[in-house]
Amino acid sequence: GRPMNYHTQDKETVLRSFLEDIGALRIPPEEIVSLAIGDPSIDDVPDSPEACAFQAALKESFPHAVLTIRSDTYMALYGVCGDKDDGAIVISGTGSMAMARIREEIRICGGWGRVTADEGSAFFIATEGIRSALHDADGMGPKTSLLPSLLSAYSCKTPRELISRFYRPDTDIASFAKTVHACATKGDAESLRILKEAAGLLARQVSALFSAKTVKVPIGIYGSVLTRNEIVRSEFRRQIREYLPNARVVLPAWSPEEAAVALAEQRYRDAAGLHP
Repeated sequence: GRPMNYHTQDKETVLRSFLEDIGALRIPPEEIVSLAIGDPSIDDVPDSPEACAFQAALKESFPHAVLTIRSDTYMALYGVCGDKDDGAIVISGTGSMAMARIREEIRICGGWGRVTADEGSAFFIATEGIRSALHDADGMGPKTSLLPSLLSAYSCKTPRELISRFYRPDTDIASFAKTVHACATKGDAESLRILKEAAGLLARQVSALFSAKTVKVPIGIYGSVLTRNEIVRSEFRRQIREYLPNARVVLPAWSPEEAAVALAEQRYRDAAGLHP
């Protein structure tokens, strides 16, 4: 479906898009008995005024459904360890966030957004790569193949032309992370440093969720940076072994979408008093 973040869109637009996307399934709303949503606008449960208003609107649209709204990160965590076992998930795509369940307590690290943080994400890698390229252009940093790659990526002849490109509202910054990865695979030292730094920040996010280094839990990885960038993934695994030597890094058994379906069924059975 379409984006559902009502921090960047108004609630009415998000609700309309969601209802249209559900409608594409060709299931009458009154026939839906359980609905689980991975909401990208919340940390865990709908507790903000905007989230509560969105939940209330959904209850009106699906009056017969058991409604479960958790964050999209929670759905990814559910895909790792279900609704009862301990475990963790770290996500690094355009943004980044880590979440863990520890004895039924949900803990969160990161997820602050690209303006202030999102360390280890594609946006972080891209902006660090751009900064290194510009430092090279200014004579403030080491020579790096990121500079000619940056000019090529944004179709600029000189570094100063980049300024107007970066301030266009439609300029995609995060995609430059792929170029950083490409430069790293060709031996560029600055690019490799950035990717290893990103991996270290993601490992620190996960380790910050646990008070004991001896925990034996699965740590799921999700998002394009961790699943498609072998440099970040291998460095993340190496550093996690230092922080949490007994934990194991895994791919989630279910995608977040599949996890949401499983959670919807579980909540329906719980409400109806049915056994699994």
